[in-house]
This record gives sequence, C-alpha cells and structure tokens, in this order.
Amino acid sequence: MASTDTTVATDTTQKAEEEKVAAPAPAPAPEKKEPPKELEEDAKKDKNPKIKEMVTFLTPDTTMNVMPSTVGNMLLPLSEGGLSQLVAGARASVGVKSGRYMFETKIVEQSGKAMVRIGFSAEGSLFLGEDDNSVCFDNEGLMVCNRKRTKCSQPFGRDTMLAVVLNLDDTSPNANTISFFKDGKRVSQPQALPEELKGKTLFPTVSFKNATLHLNFGEPVAPLPFTCASVQGASQKDAVLTKYEEPKDGKYSVLFPVSLPDEGTFDWLDSFLEKNPSYTELSDRTFADWASKSGLQSRGRKESNDKPNTTSLENVASCKKVLMDLAVMQPRNFVIMEVKGNLIQEERLATLAKFKNHGVFKTVADVIMSDPTPSFKKIVNEKFLAEKQRKSDLEHKRKHHEELNKWKVAKRTKDNEKAKKKAEKALKKKNGGGTEAQGGGVEETTGRGGRQEGGG
Repeated sequence: MASTDTTVATDTTQKAEEEKVAAPAPAPAPEKKEPPKELEEDAKKDKNPKIKEMVTFLTPDTTMNVMPSTVGNMLLPLSEGGLSQLVAGARASVGVKSGRYMFETKIVEQSGKAMVRIGFSAEGSLFLGEDDNSVCFDNEGLMVCNRKRTKCSQPFGRDTMLAVVLNLDDTSPNANTISFFKDGKRVSQPQALPEELKGKTLFPTVSFKNATLHLNFGEPVAPLPFTCASVQGASQKDAVLTKYEEPKDGKYSVLFPVSLPDEGTFDWLDSFLEKNPSYTELSDRTFADWASKSGLQSRGRKESNDKPNTTSLENVASCKKVLMDLAVMQPRNFVIMEVKGNLIQEERLATLAKFKNHGVFKTVADVIMSDPTPSFKKIVNEKFLAEKQRKSDLEHKRKHHEELNKWKVAKRTKDNEKAKKKAEKALKKKNGGGTEAQGGGVEETTGRGGRQEGGG
C-alpha cells in the first residue's frame, strides 16, 4: 500500500514539474517609448540690433471684413449681410528673410463651423494655402499649400496657444522648414517649405472664418522645448518692414478707371495694382475670387471680368452693399473697377457720393482711351501669349487623354480576346484528352480479350 502511495506521489510530482516546464513564460513588460528627441536647438545669443517698430496689421494688408482691436492684437471677422461665408485674412507688418522666428495665435471665440489657418505668406497673399505664395497649418490638423492638404499635425480649437516656427537659418539642419506647436508641445515635425517660398521674405499670416483670434508676436506665452526668438524680437538684418506712405494731404484716393468694354481695362488694372500695392480693388472680379478662396463652389462659366457671375455666395447684392459701406470707413486707397458702372454717369455719381460725404477721401477719374504705350502693349501681348499657351496645353492634354483612353480600350479588347482564345484552347484540350483516354482503355481491353481468346 505504501509503495502504491509513493508511486502516485512521484507521478503527481513529475506531472506538476512537466506542467510547470510547459507553462508559457510571463510576457515581458512593454518598454516605455522615449519621446522623440527635439530637433531644434536653443537659439544662440544675437547681438545684432533688433527692430524697433511694433509688429501689427496694416489696413491694406487685411481683407475688408477684418476688424482689428485697438488693443491686444485681436482680429474679429465681420459677419453682416452674408460676410460670414467669406474668409478673413490678415498679414503682419514685419516679415523675415533669414534666421529662425516664431509667433503665437489663440482662438478666443468661435461660432458654427470655424476655419482657422496659421502660417506664413509672401507679399500679395492674404488667403493662406490657396496659392503657392503661402503655407500654413489648419484647425483640422493639415498643412496646406497651393490647395494641397497634407496630414502632419493635430486638430486644434478654442483656448489653445498655437505657435508656428519658421526656420530660415542656413546653418541649421532644419533650414527652410516650418513647425507647429500646441501649448508649447510639438505636434508637427519640421515640414519642408515649398520650393516657391524659398528665398522669399515671409510674413506671419492668418486666415479665419467664424472665429476671433488673438495674436502674440512677443515672448511666447507657452514656452517651447527650446528657446526661439519671436518675430517682435527679430534682428534688423533678418527682418523686412512693410510701410505705406501716408497721403500728404491726409486724404486717400478712390480711383475710377473709365474705359470701353473689351479694351484691356483689366490688363491695365493688373499692371496698376502691381505698381501700387497699397490700392484695394473693389470689383465683381475680386469678389468672385474672394468667394472661391473661401471655399464656395463656382456656379458656372465666367461670363466676363466685369460681371463674372460665378459665385454661389448667398445674398451677393447684400454682401456688396456691406463691403461698399465698409470701404468708406477704412483708411486705404481704392480702385472702383466697374466697366459699365463707371461709364454710365448716374451709376458713377451714386458711387462717388458714398466717398465724397466723408472727409478722408478724394475721388479721381482715370480715362483709359488713348493709344496704349509700348510697355502696356508688351504686357498685353505677354498675357495673350500666356493664355494662348494655356489653351494649347489644355488642348494637348485633352487629345493626349483621348488617345490614352483609346489605347486602353484597344488593349483591353485585345487582352479580352486573347484570354477568350486561351480559355477556348484549354477547354478544347481538356475535352480532347478525355476522349483519347477512353479510346486507349477500349483498345487495351480488346487486346487482353484477344490474348485470352487466342490462349483458349
């Protein structure tokens, strides 16, 4: 009996040891991932003199629906008469051409579906991401340039301190990059600047809709993982200041070009605005372009530059009226481009009256009906050739696309016929092989029968 108990105990012990050996080893504790090393380094001490002017937003460098606060660097968008559908844009008065600098933005109020873009732009651009003259991060966590959207960041909303760092320091491994931070923490690795922006002076810029923004160009409220100079602390050798001459008599100009239809009026206007960037164009053409850059879909082909009639904006007439009412309250130079309206006396006098009732404007008519100058002819010819080339390129692409489609159809038809013949051949071979096998069996049986019969 004792021997049996000992044997059972031995078997139990052995079984327990085997189970212990067979039991899987406990899973190792997951290793804690170290946060990626910060790629930017602390700024070196710069002994060069700093800019003395305050970084602000000058009226000509804002869209007409932006209302800057008198204190606190706040930007509020106007929403009366359907203006809430239009994006507001503002470009700072100081840009940088070298070095590494940052600025901060905070959404202090938003309503409905807000859109906020924060970044840098070259001169001439107030709508971030809509052309190759700007680059930005938006509130959906995307980097946008020339309408190309790349996922590389995190979404953001109210009460978050947002910082954009622009690195134009040639000695840095991150030269020609832009980075994004939320509350002092990096949420985007350094992103390469588009080729079109390299070598240009870039200005802090914001584009927004249904939101109120606070801008900080001084020392950061939310410290970054590294020390970085702010735009307000930019070195004079790195910075470029935007300046507009104040009118000597204290009155801003409202220019009314008068010309005949289809006689190069808008070509003249483009040339004029290029030489006089302080002027703001008021026209249906600009209005339609503004609506397009605000994300509103076009509703048809452009009928003319004077009356494009392409915007799907609600209450177009109401928006235009509000903008004209705003114009008389903003200290800036205007070009009223209405080809038909400027020719008809009643319409021209009605617009003139809006500005004459205010003491800060002088109205000027510029009659454009003389023989064009050689320089203007050159501009028009260049535009004509560029448009002709554009149409030629489109026609070439269209024909190439048609030829490519024809080739694809022909190739698909040929491949289908080839596959069909191959399938028919395989089926024929399969059926033919079965018959031969059956025939061989018959012959073999007959042969055996013959041998058996002969043997008998």
